[in-house]
Amino acid sequence: MKTIVVVGATGLQGRAVTAHLLADDWRIRAVTRDPNAPAARTLSQAGAQLLSAEMDDVAARDTAEQDR
Repeated sequence: MKTIVVVGATGLQGRAVTAHLLADDWRIRAVTRDPNAPAARTLSQAGAQLLSAEMDDVAARDTAEQDR
C-alpha cells in the first residue's frame, strides 16, 4: 500500500484530495492543526491517520513524513 502525507487535510481541497486517495487504497497521513475538529474526525473514521502539526513546526512535519 502506498503512503502519502496530505497537509491541510481538513480544508476544502485537502478533504477532496484525501477522499480520492483513500478510494484508491492509499494510506493517508492527514496533517491538521486540530485533530479533534469534526472534519478531522471524519477523515479518521474514513481510514486516515491524523497528525497534529502547525506549518511552522518543522519537527512535526518531519515526523509526518517518516514511515511508522
